[in-house]
Amino acid sequence: MPAFDDRLVALVPASSAMAARDFLETADFSEHPYVTYSTVLEGGLDH
Repeated sequence: MPAFDDRLVALVPASSAMAARDFLETADFSEHPYVTYSTVLEGGLDH
């Protein structure tokens, strides 16, 4: 039983090899910039 069921969406260029895949692993992004946001305001995380 998984501890979490948290699906994320990745936006990649259509020309990227990742765009043709149905499923990505964390390691697939190791050489790429990672940008995220949260709808919940938390102190100390405003950059």
